[in-house]
Amino acid sequence: MPRRIAAKGGNGPTAASDASAERRRGAADQAVYRALVEAITDHRLPPGTPLPEDRLAAAFGYSRSVIRQALQLVAHDRLVEQRPNHTAAVAKPAFEEARDVFAARSMLEVPLVAEAARRAGRDDLALLERNLAEERLAIEAGERHTQLRLSGEFHRLIAALAGNRVMARFVGQLVSRSALILALYEPAGQPSCSAADHAALLAAIAAHDPAAAQSRMALHLAHLAENLAPAPEPRTIDFQALFAPRPAATPPRPRGVRRSTTLRQTGVRS
Repeated sequence: MPRRIAAKGGNGPTAASDASAERRRGAADQAVYRALVEAITDHRLPPGTPLPEDRLAAAFGYSRSVIRQALQLVAHDRLVEQRPNHTAAVAKPAFEEARDVFAARSMLEVPLVAEAARRAGRDDLALLERNLAEERLAIEAGERHTQLRLSGEFHRLIAALAGNRVMARFVGQLVSRSALILALYEPAGQPSCSAADHAALLAAIAAHDPAAAQSRMALHLAHLAENLAPAPEPRTIDFQALFAPRPAATPPRPRGVRRSTTLRQTGVRS
């Protein structure tokens, strides 16, 4: 009986398992990428922070190849700087770049908010109102990281509402870059985007008043740029504490049940 020879390539079991493994690697890359972007843009990873592959791999529980690919994705967004034979680090924009970034944002976001005011429907306004309400709650609760994330999302939502996907993508990249700039050059204790400014923007959009919306956006971005000032060097980051999986919470004991009784019922000695 002739020996069967496995075909190379094609759609056999080997090809299927390779494709499955590739999907898993891609999912891991994206998971690490999203976690890094969020940590950078909400200032948990300050500009200039080194990002050693081995420490990140230990914190995330993935291989260094997954970490390396994720870092390349973040570097493509200009949030991480990579140099040959050097450890990757969170990008550290120069102070001279700061005002240029906000000037570029103004050139994009001022005309976009006017178009958003013309196009805004009931569902669009509800989405912006929900974002603003969550931002206010985060400010009241002192949740700085959440507030920063929602603040950037507010600007991305307005850009998307204008209907130009290319310009909206550029705005998203500039908003992320702005997060690094604000982390470096925003005065201590000063909110990056105030809920009051966002409320005024939302009111102009809801009123379908393009001129008022443009004026509010221009003033808002100019105010952010004018308040920038140099800041101290970044602190040391504990990657294990930042990215390691959190243990599941222990469920509370039923009320009225004594601890010794509970232990006897489960067969555990006290």
